[in-house]
Parts: sequence; C-alpha cells; structure tokens
Amino acid sequence: MVIGVLLFSVFFKKRRFFVLRLAGCLAFISGASALIVWLAYYLYDTMDIYEFKVMLLLGSIAIAYLFSTLFVCIGMVRFCFFARSWEATFCGVCGYSVQHIVYRVNLAAQYYLFYGNEAFWASALFLVFSAAAVYASSYFLFARRLKGREHIAVENKKLVSLLGIVLIVMMIFGGLGLTYMGSADMTGTSMIFVECGFAVIVCYLTLFMLLDSVKSKDMEANNRRLQWLWRADRKQFEVSKRNVEQLNVKYHDLKYMLRTMRADKESEQEIEQCLRLYEALFRTGNETLDVVLTEKSMLGARYGIGIACVADGGCLDPMEPVHLYSLFGNALDNAIECLKKADGDKKVIDVTVRRKGAMAMVQIENYTPAVPEFRNGLPVTTKSDAENHGFGMISMRNIVERYGGSMRVSVSDGVFSLLILFPESFGQKKR
Repeated sequence: MVIGVLLFSVFFKKRRFFVLRLAGCLAFISGASALIVWLAYYLYDTMDIYEFKVMLLLGSIAIAYLFSTLFVCIGMVRFCFFARSWEATFCGVCGYSVQHIVYRVNLAAQYYLFYGNEAFWASALFLVFSAAAVYASSYFLFARRLKGREHIAVENKKLVSLLGIVLIVMMIFGGLGLTYMGSADMTGTSMIFVECGFAVIVCYLTLFMLLDSVKSKDMEANNRRLQWLWRADRKQFEVSKRNVEQLNVKYHDLKYMLRTMRADKESEQEIEQCLRLYEALFRTGNETLDVVLTEKSMLGARYGIGIACVADGGCLDPMEPVHLYSLFGNALDNAIECLKKADGDKKVIDVTVRRKGAMAMVQIENYTPAVPEFRNGLPVTTKSDAENHGFGMISMRNIVERYGGSMRVSVSDGVFSLLILFPESFGQKKR
C-alpha cells in the first residue's frame, strides 16, 4: 500500500528532512507488518484455522491491519509532504486501490496457477512482475496526471467519502475472504476468480472517478479564474480608454504650448521631452486596439521597450472590445516581461495585424533569451507560484477559439512568435 500511496503523493512539495521522515514512516510500517505476519503464522501453527472462531479472529486481524495501514499511510503523506487532510485521504484511497488490485491479481493467480504447487520461486516471480506491471500502469494511467501541481483540488469531499466507504466494504469482505479461500470446499470453484475480478473492476473505477473529479475541479477553477480575468480586463479597459482620451487632449495642449514658446529654449526642451511620452499613440482603425497599444507602449517605454506596429485594425472589428483588449493586453504584457532584461537593440515588439486572403491574421514577435517549456502547446509560466499564474495564455486561447480561430506559439532562433488566425466568418460566431 505504501508504494501505491507514494505514487500519488510524490508530486507534492516535500517537507524539510523528507528522507528522514519517510525512512521513519517506512520503518514503523515495516515493523508493524512484521508483527502482524508473525501473529498470523503463530495462529496458523497453533490453532485450527477452519474453526469458526479462529476464522473470525484471522479475518478481524486482517481487517484491522488494512485499516491501520491505510490510516498510517494517510498520516505518512501529511508528515512527509505539504498536503492537506483531504489530499492525503485522496492519496490514501488511490494507493489502497492500486494495492488491492495487486493483491487480487496475485490471489487469483495463487489459487488457480500455484495452488498445491511447491515451486515457490515461480510464485514469487509472478508476484514481483505482476506487482511491477500494476504499479507502472497505474502511474502512467492515473498518477502521472497529477504531475506539475503542488495541491490536488478534490471536486467533492462527499465523493471521496463515498468511495472510501466502498473501499472499506471491500476491506471487510477481503479480510473475511481470507478465512475461507484456503478451505478445501472452495477448491475448483470459480468463486475466487469472480470475487477477485469484481474487486479489480471496482478499484479501477474508483481510480477513474477520483482522477476525473480532480480534472473537473481543475476545469471549474480555471473557468472561475478566466471569468475573473475577463472582468478585471473589462474594468481595466474602461480605465485605459479614459486615460488615452485624456492623453489625446494633453497631447494637443502640449503641441499648442510648444508653438507659443519657441523663444524659450529651456521650456521648449522640457515640453518636447514630455511630448515624446504622448507620441506613443496608434491609429490602427480600431479604437480598442489603439487603446491597448498606447497603454502597453507607455508601459514598455519605462523599460526602454518599443512597439513596432503595422496594423489594419478594421479586420478585428467583429471582436468585442473586452476580448480584443484582453487578447492583446496579455500578449504584450508577456512580451514586455520577457524583454525587461534584454539588450537595448533587442527591446522591440513587432505587432502585425492584417488580412490574409479571407482571414484576419495577428502576429506578435519578440526576442526571448531562453526557450520556454511548453505544455499542451502553450509556454509554461516561469513564476514560482504556477497555480496562480500562467492563465494569460489560456485566456488568450479561449478568446481565439470563441471566435473560431486558431493560435500557435513557437520559438525559433531566439524569437518568440505568437500567430493567430481568424476565419472569414469569425464575425458571425456566437460571442
């Protein structure tokens, strides 16, 4: 069971002195298991195992052992990893499911293949290889899906409780089954095979349901974050729009003041210096695109980053303003963040918006000092708090797909390229 639990908990952040903590837990579990095995053999040698009260005692010991091992493994996850109680319970249920599959497969094999066979080595080899196959397949089919996260979002605690009850029932029947599966009356029957097959199916269904609940919870959390980002972008767009309108007024006022103060060289130079900040205005034919390009141009100017833009904004008129603002805002924010520490001659963001045949094309390129890691076609955030960052690209892809378009991200020769294509009829897509 310990191996199964570790398969699902190994992705958690480890606590300090992890190796020592894990070694202590393994030593405790190994000692307790050795004691139980010794007790079982002692009862087997000294009592009639087919007597009802002995059978009941053996079954009770087996059930108590399974329960205690499960709770100890849950405690081990809490003790060795930064995992919450429900996350540790999740790992415990999944780990027990995998262990029970190993147990049932070997129980059926021992009964049908090695019953009465004195070739102990064959039985041992089958146990090792079958266990390795089950653990490896469980990792690739289930546990690996938890990779890259520090926490597990359980969709419904009641679901974990319900599945836990199912596994508890299986423990009870499994423990009681130990009391009669060695009986001569069961020899030659298919009862053991049926029971083991049923238990394996239930365990696999349990794993599928638990991992599917995590996926559903992740999707729900992502949707909430994206909705929050879009609401924040809408508010930011309104603020930015008002700011750009004020900039336009200030720009013309400064131009007028400059014309009336040509004789004062010192004042003229001061006003020209201020005027350069307001010259970062764009006229693309799309008011929303003008707003976001102006805002990000002024943001980039703080770090010496320029935006070179060739844009026919009219081809993006079918997009809702908040979607257009969010799409370009996230893309330019990512480019600015990437170029903050770049060399001066590389601090340029190339923005192209044009018609390509019947389609609308958006291309944003910038220098990148390193090739980012990609996952599902999108670059992985470099922020330390990955769970709360990296949604900008996901939001962009959702916006593009909302209008029936496609988005591709690539890196070649030190250039990060974002290419977006919208179909001819994207203006008629439901928004």
